[in-house]
Amino acid sequence: MTASYRDYVVGVYVEMTQSRRPMYTNYLTRDGRSVRMRTRRVSLALSGDGADVDTILAGHIFEYPRGRDPSFPAVDGLREATRAYLEEAPA
Repeated sequence: MTASYRDYVVGVYVEMTQSRRPMYTNYLTRDGRSVRMRTRRVSLALSGDGADVDTILAGHIFEYPRGRDPSFPAVDGLREATRAYLEEAPA
């Protein structure tokens, strides 16, 4: 994992601990161009005391074109296409 991707993931988690809300992100691009990889991520902010986020539960799906080596490509310059808070369902 390169530092830029690690910084991106840590940034998502820091934002979630501050907002205390679940988040959805998807589609990484490299320097404004589509990458031949698609990712979808749902991250849930959890709290042991009901106030402070102390755990993030995340599910990630990485999709690659057929026949492509699934090893993570060089990730410098990656940008996300979507970052959205997930809303609670009405009661």
